[in-house]
Amino acid sequence: MQQLADKEVRCRDKIGFLPIRHKIEFDGGAFIPLPGFDEAKRIVDNWKNQDGFIYPPPIIEKQEFSPPGKPNEIEWKDIPNTERPALLYKLPPSHELLITNAIDDGDFRKSDGAFLMYLAAYLFGVRLQFHDWWFEGRVPIEKTHNIYVTKQKESDFFSHSYSTWKRWPKDLRIRFTNILYVNSKAPSYEWDWERFTISYMVFDGLFYIAENYFDVKAKKLKGRLNKMCEHFGLVSEKDNLDKIYSLRNNLFHECCWYETQDSKSKIQSDQNDIRLGRVFDVGFFQSRNLWRLNQRLIPAILGYKTEYISTPWTCMGSFAF
Repeated sequence: MQQLADKEVRCRDKIGFLPIRHKIEFDGGAFIPLPGFDEAKRIVDNWKNQDGFIYPPPIIEKQEFSPPGKPNEIEWKDIPNTERPALLYKLPPSHELLITNAIDDGDFRKSDGAFLMYLAAYLFGVRLQFHDWWFEGRVPIEKTHNIYVTKQKESDFFSHSYSTWKRWPKDLRIRFTNILYVNSKAPSYEWDWERFTISYMVFDGLFYIAENYFDVKAKKLKGRLNKMCEHFGLVSEKDNLDKIYSLRNNLFHECCWYETQDSKSKIQSDQNDIRLGRVFDVGFFQSRNLWRLNQRLIPAILGYKTEYISTPWTCMGSFAF
C-alpha cells in the first residue's frame, strides 16, 4: 500500500466477490482485500455449488395481514406454491477499489470504477459488482479464465490497460467497459447457444471498436473473424472460424442451433438430445472457442503485449498470461 500512501485517494468503493487474497497495486490505484475477506470467503464457499458457481437462493413470498379481532397484531404467513429462485441477490464484498486520479470523480461507478472492476472480472474469470449492487443468475466463484498470472503481470496489466483506456475518447471508453461487463456474464449462461449468443455479441462489439478506431476493415461479414485474428496476431483457424460463422447465421437468422461435422447446417434429429440441449460437436466446442477467442482479443485491443494472445484459442488447456 506504500505506493498510494503519499497520494490522495480521490475515489474508493467496495466490490465483490474477487477470490484473490493479495492486494493488487497499479499505476493510479489498487485492489485491497477488505479486513473481513476471510469471513466473506467462508460465506461464498459455503454457498458455492460443486460446479464452482453460486446459484440464486430460494425465496418465499409472504403476506402481511391482521387476524380478525386483533387489529393491532400482525402475522406473516407463507403463501402456498410461491417458492421460487430469487431474481436478484447480493454477495459479500471482498475488496476495496482505490483510485488516485479518476477521469470522472462524480460518476466513478460508470467510468473508472466500472472499467477497472470489469477488467478484473475479465482477468480472473469471475463476475464482480459494487457492494450494494445486485447479481442475477448464477455467478462463478472459481475462475473461468484458464490463465496463470503472476503478481507482477497483474500489476503491469492493470497499469497498462488503465493508462490506455484513459487516453481513449469517452465513447470508446464506454463501449469497451460495456463489452467487459457483457463478457463477464457469458460463463453464467447454462446452455451452449446462450453462451454463444453472448460471446458473439462481445465479438461484434470488439469488431466495431477495431473497425472504427483501429481501421480494421472486412469486406464481408464472414471475413470479420479472420480479419480480427490476422490484425491482432491471433491464431487463424479457417475451419473453426467457418463453423462459428455458420452457427451464428443459423442461430441469429433462423433461431436454429445446429450440430454438423461440415458446418452445413443440419438440425439434430434426435428429439431427446434437442430437449436435453446436447450438441456434441460444433455447438459445444465452438461456443467455447468463440469465448476463448474473445479472451485473447481483449488484451490485444488494449495493446497489451503478452504471448497469451497468440496461443491456440481452440485449446482447452491453461496458458501463462
